[in-house]
Amino acid sequence: MNVALDTNILIDLWANTAQGVKNAATLNALTNAGDTLSICGAVRAELDAHPTMTGAQIDSTLTKMNIQVDWTMTKDIWTDVGRAHKAATARRQNTQAKQGIIVPPRRPLADHIIGAHAQHRADALLTLNVRDFSDFPALKVLPA
Repeated sequence: MNVALDTNILIDLWANTAQGVKNAATLNALTNAGDTLSICGAVRAELDAHPTMTGAQIDSTLTKMNIQVDWTMTKDIWTDVGRAHKAATARRQNTQAKQGIIVPPRRPLADHIIGAHAQHRADALLTLNVRDFSDFPALKVLPA
């Protein structure tokens, strides 16, 4: 099985937080079971914001962890990104209008890219934020 990883899995792991220790155990269990681990280009781009690692260090660490980076996106993936992004934006706007809030809605485009990519290229997505991927009903989301 190919398991895609959300950015938060690696950030906590590399920060050695309590959740990161759990994430390490989960990743070890997955690889020991013969599963492969992957991330999409959006996750790799988000990792560039890591405060203590350079891009070269990130790439080296991903290689050592046997995590593949899939840089390609197809029209079907982008179509699903747009569909999910539109649905989430509409829900937030409706909720905010009902509450009388006049602030720009949060538009988590990166989450939609990660979700659509995982839906098309992986068998499951491992994340701390299961709810963020509710716009992808065909995607198997694994809680970390």
